Amino acid sequence: MRILCLGSYDPASQLYLTAKALRDHQGYDAHSVITTPTWLDYDNDWVLGKNVQLDEVLEFAKTCDHIVVSDLPGMAPELKSVYDICTPLNSCLMALGTPFRSKMPEVLYNQIHSGVVACVPPMEVTQVPYVISTPLDHLIVDTETIDLLLDNHDVKRADQLTICHATVADNRGRMLFENAVDRLIAEGLDVKLDVIRGIPWNEAIVRKAAAHITLDSIHIPIPGLNCMEGLYLGHEVVSQVDPWCYMVNPDLPIQSFHPAMTNRSLEEGLIEVLKYAVYRARLAYFTEPVDDDVNSSYRDWVIHHNGPEVVAQRWKYFFNWALRRGK
Repeated sequence: MRILCLGSYDPASQLYLTAKALRDHQGYDAHSVITTPTWLDYDNDWVLGKNVQLDEVLEFAKTCDHIVVSDLPGMAPELKSVYDICTPLNSCLMALGTPFRSKMPEVLYNQIHSGVVACVPPMEVTQVPYVISTPLDHLIVDTETIDLLLDNHDVKRADQLTICHATVADNRGRMLFENAVDRLIAEGLDVKLDVIRGIPWNEAIVRKAAAHITLDSIHIPIPGLNCMEGLYLGHEVVSQVDPWCYMVNPDLPIQSFHPAMTNRSLEEGLIEVLKYAVYRARLAYFTEPVDDDVNSSYRDWVIHHNGPEVVAQRWKYFFNWALRRGK
């Protein structure tokens, strides 16, 4: 089967990882193409104008069984000729990141008038209620590259219990997390906060691997890639995850400080949940005998739900359904 994944840019490298997973685990002739690389320096297949030209992409697209797009028509004008050959029967809209999330009314309008399928992860409470969605958990954690990075850098966990927070900007979340950690320190807990920003993804992974707890987000109430990477690294993961996500996956191993989960204010709920995460991390990593694989169940959860092989299998069954639509 021949598959093209395309978009203006590639949030969290998901277009590339999808194409790679389909190649590696299903044997498909799959490629991804974007127009704008990001400073996070993710891997890519094709970048328009750098290692592939538009006419090559268009010729490949014309021979594809299915086209997976991450943008609405018009968001990537350089790829207009490729979008022009997309139909509800040969393409789908892959929900990815904030740009997609911010255009829900346009997505719904486009669906109603074109019949296009929007593939939305079931835990995406910020999107599922607002569009006509096909439940497809397509988020991929790049477990293979993470393992390679950790092997190459021989990463050891920090001697002091470390809480990491990866962010792209100074925002309310970072300030709330800093205040929370300061309160824990004032109460006598021996912890430190490592705020990670402005570095490529592979360097961020190495930094995160030395920590024990991941603090993710107060803005987007879903377990995104940062949460899943934290779990894969064996961290206790703390984030403002909506109860909806536990309805979909009751065994989701993330500690949520969402007010609907704690019956407290955002800040007080965060303090309560973070104290519990510190207790669990200290029990796991600072109690003799120390076993660095003590949280391997978290790693297994990610492999089972969001590893490249299982997501490739989901896409295989989706394509089976999509290619039978209308027949």
